[in-house]
Amino acid sequence: MRRSGILPKIFLLLALVVIVLLYNHQVEIRNILLYNTDRLKAYLDADVQIIRKRPVSTLKKETELQLYIGSPFTGFTRKEWNSFWDLVYGLYLREIPERPDLPKKPRQLTEEEIIQELLPRYSDPLAYFKEEHWKAVFGVIVGR
Repeated sequence: MRRSGILPKIFLLLALVVIVLLYNHQVEIRNILLYNTDRLKAYLDADVQIIRKRPVSTLKKETELQLYIGSPFTGFTRKEWNSFWDLVYGLYLREIPERPDLPKKPRQLTEEEIIQELLPRYSDPLAYFKEEHWKAVFGVIVGR
């Protein structure tokens, strides 16, 4: 019978300790909650702007790139095609957030960024491309 009287006192003491700790650290707790709330809002409010939508099949575009543009597309393997289409249609964390502690927002790469990513990979033929060549490449990709 004596044990049943001690248990509520222990819980009361623990509750009192928790209340004192919460009171002493309320500023830190508020900062943590506000920080996590801002991060959550940044994730939820991330308006992902999809400029280019990936078609069901890219075979027609691959054939057009091989026929109209030629090198380097004529020698692409399936792995290189998948990497190329991921670069064109994929989402990347490039958007700079409002505050440095917030996460980057995902977005699709611009045409200039795609060119900058492709040049180191296939520098031999693509380094000689002029603006009209790139317009033809993106004309096939986007369907202009």
